[in-house]
Amino acid sequence: MDIIETSAIRCNDIIQSFLGLARVSRGEFVLVKLNKLIDQILVIVKKEMELKDIRIEKDLQPDLADITGDNQLLQEVVLVFISNAKWAIEKRTDKKEGGVIAIRTHQDEAKKLIILSVCDNGVGISRENKAKLFDHFFTTKKEGEGTGLGLSLAKTIILKHNGNIKVESEEGKGSTFSIILPFADAR
Repeated sequence: MDIIETSAIRCNDIIQSFLGLARVSRGEFVLVKLNKLIDQILVIVKKEMELKDIRIEKDLQPDLADITGDNQLLQEVVLVFISNAKWAIEKRTDKKEGGVIAIRTHQDEAKKLIILSVCDNGVGISRENKAKLFDHFFTTKKEGEGTGLGLSLAKTIILKHNGNIKVESEEGKGSTFSIILPFADAR
């Protein structure tokens, strides 16, 4: 009975997260609790990552300030970063060390900014490709693996939120994509 109850609760959590993602964005900016948004996404991707031998490490600052934004659009950005991190991990030739995606949030009180970072230990990005990452239709993926629109869309969404994206990467060592957004009261 305990196993059935636990499974039913997990199914309910997944369904509620899917319903949250499926809501059509109306372009309305509301107060957003970024940590809650991340938790909803992780409910959905957790099992897939486990099956791919990718561990998700979560380090979310408690009592994070709210941001003003569109929940669905922000979820899309985080999903793009997680999906790209998974792909980069799967493309590694050295599979001795398991895959890791670290998701962190923290705030800079002085600058009234929230920083969300998605880090991976994947293949990394070459200097040449890093310069083109946010170009429409640019991709290093094989045909059928990607369209080259994910990161350009993510950049557009974050700019609409008065934010920015910072990328750090080293070939063979992984990448960190950081989203920087203003506090709700700093817009």
